[in-house]
Amino acid sequence: MIERQAIVPIETIALPARLSGAAGSNRHESPRIDAQTDQEAVRAWIAAKSGSPHTSRAYRKEAERLLLWAVVERGKALSDLTVEDCAAYRDWLSLLGRVEPREWPFRVPQNQWIGKRNTPRYSPDWRPFDGPLSAKSVQQAITVLSSLFEWLVRVQYCSYNPWKAVGRKLAADSNAPELELTRVFSVGQWEHLMAFVGAMPAGVATARLKFTLSLAQACGLRLSEMVGANVGRLYTMPLKQGLGVRWMLKVLGKGGKWRSVPVPSRVISDLREYLRLRGMNHDPFANPPHTPLISSIRSEKPIASNTLYKILKTLFRQVAEQLEEQGRDQEAKAFRRATVHWLRHTCGAHLATSGVPVNLIQKLLGHASLATTSIYTEMDDEKLWYELEERM
Repeated sequence: MIERQAIVPIETIALPARLSGAAGSNRHESPRIDAQTDQEAVRAWIAAKSGSPHTSRAYRKEAERLLLWAVVERGKALSDLTVEDCAAYRDWLSLLGRVEPREWPFRVPQNQWIGKRNTPRYSPDWRPFDGPLSAKSVQQAITVLSSLFEWLVRVQYCSYNPWKAVGRKLAADSNAPELELTRVFSVGQWEHLMAFVGAMPAGVATARLKFTLSLAQACGLRLSEMVGANVGRLYTMPLKQGLGVRWMLKVLGKGGKWRSVPVPSRVISDLREYLRLRGMNHDPFANPPHTPLISSIRSEKPIASNTLYKILKTLFRQVAEQLEEQGRDQEAKAFRRATVHWLRHTCGAHLATSGVPVNLIQKLLGHASLATTSIYTEMDDEKLWYELEERM
């Protein structure tokens, strides 16, 4: 009989000996890490492999989900999983939240795995998922988990990597592919968003919001890159032609890679006003180097990632509510769906539309591959729509 285990965060789950991995069937006799259980091995992997808090959270999320699925759904330790188990997990991931309850082929009901987004980890309502995963997210999860087991084999905690024998074809991908970039604010939507912020009561909170939006849309920074930016990473360079300087920002991006990002003068103007309202010198360089570009309201500490995320999501919801009151339900839906990452996509899309070469957009956004950036240049569908609208 399969034992019942609670679906709780990995750091709080209490496992009986047979599910801890202490005697897992895939365990190596002579591990090269100080880990007696699967939970300890996962912690060692995260500590050894992750280069940033963002990466640590991503790794923990995928390992946690698989470990919970192993013990709750399969009644097995992580180090007991077979090739068949991993293939079943792949199918489970791609089906979760996408099929009717009566068609769900697994033991534990779907709704027990899915909760509200941003529920605190200490809450009894916390769940490892907040909805179905896209095909891309499922593939990414498989990549991370294969990397986990590859590392466990390398340090001789496990004897083999079962993911090596698992195909990548998903059990279900009912979503039509995204043929156009829909996770982006159009120029009109962006102007409406900034006008909404411009009409908000003046003060430090509004100035912070205006600067954050300007920085994100102009520079294409990720959320983690924005909250990590400080005055000490700003610098200026003389213009090669004529007098004047260009403002630049050193950004620590994915994989611990640094890049230089140009900061337009209008963004610096918003920063000066924001600093002034914070009671600081309007000249960024006249402040201590550790001064965060985006700070908490009550202190000069950097704003937390989840706090900034909630602020921006609240703004998007408020804009959606205003549009709904005006009877513009279709436009409101975009703001209801919008996430903070849309700001980064918006930067790339607006630059591509204005004719900036794709290789320069790639450099700005810090994409490893030009193919990733190319999605912003595929805008012919709107041109075709205009042609049909005018001629048919």
